[in-house]
Amino acid sequence: MSIFETDIQITTTSMKTKQTLTIIIATLALTACGVQKLSQTEKLVRQTLIAQETDSLVKSRRFGVEVSAVFPQGASMRHLNYDYGIQVHGDTLRSYLPYFGRAYEVPYGGGKGLDFSEPMKRWTLTEMKKGEQQMKIWVENEEDSYVYTLHIYPSGVVDLTVDSRQRDRIRYNGNITKEARR
Repeated sequence: MSIFETDIQITTTSMKTKQTLTIIIATLALTACGVQKLSQTEKLVRQTLIAQETDSLVKSRRFGVEVSAVFPQGASMRHLNYDYGIQVHGDTLRSYLPYFGRAYEVPYGGGKGLDFSEPMKRWTLTEMKKGEQQMKIWVENEEDSYVYTLHIYPSGVVDLTVDSRQRDRIRYNGNITKEARR
């Protein structure tokens, strides 16, 4: 076999490899496009179902919020690894949230903080733009009075702000749940 015959054989083999790779890449691209269209439809259906479930939970006033991050006033965000959150059950608020920040007048030892279960004094639910809902809950215990403001998005994400007379404002981020873990 001469050098010229070897070059022709190598070129033919490399062209067949290129053609095969081109066919494989084209097939994968077309398959991915078909899957993408299907997954976009499925994604839209899923988002709609989550929005309906979130709306139903909020209006029933039987839901939990599991928080995963806390934003203390004047400090940086902290991720939470423990089961913190709140539970709304009818006219009762069960709060089990950590507190980081300045407290102005609290009982010796720090008191209960944001870990209590009390009946709501008052609550409101307001429909906002793009399916967002705002729920405000006023609650008191022997240590302080609080206003819990929940911004609930159709995706189930919740921004929770807690204001009180004796402590700095604090904000949490989490997700709505059917049942709280505590």
